[in-house]
Amino acid sequence: MGDLPRLVSHKDIIRGKIFNVAVPHTSGRPLNFVIEDPGQKGTYKIITKDDGFEGEKDPKTGKKIAPVVKVVTEFKLRPAIVISDDYWNNNEDYYSVVVVPIASIYEEDKKNPLIKRMMTSNDLDGLHYIGTKTGRDAYVTVNDPVRLNKNMLFEPKKQIVLDDPLMTVLMEKFAKCFAVKKIARCRECEHNCESCEFRLAVNK
Repeated sequence: MGDLPRLVSHKDIIRGKIFNVAVPHTSGRPLNFVIEDPGQKGTYKIITKDDGFEGEKDPKTGKKIAPVVKVVTEFKLRPAIVISDDYWNNNEDYYSVVVVPIASIYEEDKKNPLIKRMMTSNDLDGLHYIGTKTGRDAYVTVNDPVRLNKNMLFEPKKQIVLDDPLMTVLMEKFAKCFAVKKIARCRECEHNCESCEFRLAVNK
């Protein structure tokens, strides 16, 4: 995949910059279910079935059957913030980039208590309200990073780079989501270690 045409130059990929990213999206996928094993009472097995919307009814049994399950993988463009270190972002020999997705907030979403809390106090570790920096109310799912090939990045019409204070908060939340105890200890620490995992995470 590293041999695909480069749509975005390595030097233009920087932490805090917002890109449109092509995220794989699968529709019509089969799903796994846990059922009781008919041959052995009290034990269970995992079976794969269609998603419940495909297939036809068997005229003899009345049950839904799906002789062929079609799996379609498409790519959906959505905005995301680059959070990987610029050393790797700008490295031509390194093909991956780590982003966190951005989700728009619609009027109906604002009735959700979690969204309300995020928009007013912004004290949730896994989510962060970024206001209207993308043109509409939006938030970042901090605890849902995605590792992509750099060829999946597309420049949006408007260039947006989040400022350092906001990125520091995002990276603190990101670090906290995956290392809560370490972060708690680090905040109480006065040693200012150069190799501190927390300080490296927030790029300080």
